[in-house]
Amino acid sequence: MNLLILIPILFMLSFHPLMMIILIILLSIIIAFMTFKIMNFSLPPFMLLLLILGGMLMIFSYFISLTSNQKFLFNKASLFFLPLLLTMNIFDLPIYHNNTKSFLLMVSKKFMLIFILMLLFLLITLMATTKIFKSIKSPLRSN
Repeated sequence: MNLLILIPILFMLSFHPLMMIILIILLSIIIAFMTFKIMNFSLPPFMLLLLILGGMLMIFSYFISLTSNQKFLFNKASLFFLPLLLTMNIFDLPIYHNNTKSFLLMVSKKFMLIFILMLLFLLITLMATTKIFKSIKSPLRSN
């Protein structure tokens, strides 16, 4: 659960689109994995993962093409600690083994909280993208 708080903070502090897309991919995978653990049904988390990643990859591929000459600076010490953080938090997730209660788990408070957080995540992303495109009323890239 700490990683769900850490990744959006890192996203707000990052300036390079490549780092932003890496953080969004990590956050989407973790949310899909948590949803799978809660529901014991893999189709909704998989569809959610494909929807979020597909839309975000299209948006950020456009922004990466705009900043192609910007140098990507990455701290090598954080490269060592990132897999450690990922494995520590994934094994802390609660695991539900009862398949008969999967429908009740889909409408439970835990799933609804994750669902509302995902909706807010998509809404904030939509509003940020709209604000970026409205602030620049000319084409973003000119040849």
